[in-house]
Amino acid sequence: MMRHSFFYIKKIGWYNSISLLIAIFLLPSVAHSSNDYLSEEKKEIIQQIQANIYLDEYQLAHTYADSLITFNTNDPLGYLFKAAIYLGDMTDSEQELYPDQFKEMIDTTIYLSDRIIASADSTKIAWSYLCVGHAAAYKSLYESRFGSMGQALKYGFKAKSAYHDGLRFDSTVYDLYGGLGMYHYWKSAKAGFLRWIGVFNDDKQKGIDELYLTIDSSEVSADAAWSSLVWIYLDAKQYDTAIVIAQKMYEKYPEGKTFLWAMAKIYFQSEQYEKSIEVFQLLYDKLMLTHKNYFNIIESEHYIFSAYKNLGDKEKAKEIAKRCLHYVNKIPMKIRNDQRDKIKELVKVATG
Repeated sequence: MMRHSFFYIKKIGWYNSISLLIAIFLLPSVAHSSNDYLSEEKKEIIQQIQANIYLDEYQLAHTYADSLITFNTNDPLGYLFKAAIYLGDMTDSEQELYPDQFKEMIDTTIYLSDRIIASADSTKIAWSYLCVGHAAAYKSLYESRFGSMGQALKYGFKAKSAYHDGLRFDSTVYDLYGGLGMYHYWKSAKAGFLRWIGVFNDDKQKGIDELYLTIDSSEVSADAAWSSLVWIYLDAKQYDTAIVIAQKMYEKYPEGKTFLWAMAKIYFQSEQYEKSIEVFQLLYDKLMLTHKNYFNIIESEHYIFSAYKNLGDKEKAKEIAKRCLHYVNKIPMKIRNDQRDKIKELVKVATG
């Protein structure tokens, strides 16, 4: 889940960070000073990778990312996407499946980007700063899930600095504004007391404006920025706007789970419980097909249970709770610990 998310990822639930992860892919647009950086063929491959990730097709995404590397083994872009795909797959499964591969791709991305920046190749420097910023953003997401929030914050600030450096070099690389847009909104929205005492400015609207600039001015980044805005408008409780965008993106990527999660949460938080149940049930059915991710099976199950409870339908709520008895003993211990409060409530109602 998901959209940067450095300041709030544990507060909104981890799966949502997948969407935010996708949102900070911010795939390259063509800037006036660096038209030679991307060929039409490379842009098509990048668009395909993005579609594969939205559709949860991680192995196919890797195949396309590998083809990017074959264009030029010294270009950091292919390695950056492989890191993003590994992270997306790990978040989707809620398991630290590829830590070594992920870190290797991050390190390679930064190493190659730094070499280009040092070489003063003017057609690539802004893009290299973008790659450094994205690599730091992915590392922040990784640390927030599998490491420490302190490290996540550190890498979040590194991402921001890299985006600013890129814009100082070339302000026409609009994808850099997308990275800053995520940073500015969530830094402001979740800084709490630090914003109140003036340590952080309130840059929420600035962040939204930067994302719309990315939508308007990039060639292949629009979907990523739209994905970011879904979660921003949900956070801002602008539910009508959030659902319109989420529905639009789900229609484009109906086989994936990303925008189903967004729609389900928007309906739940706006107290449209019947619609929320419908969408969460769709998610639950998809998850139960593979039993790949018990964390999110419990997550969707508990939302459906809570929606019925909020509707005053105790009988239906109990019926939903009983479903967990069929698989609760199969849940890995770590996930059982992570979801212990929700599991405890479901089991208590189911057996009561």
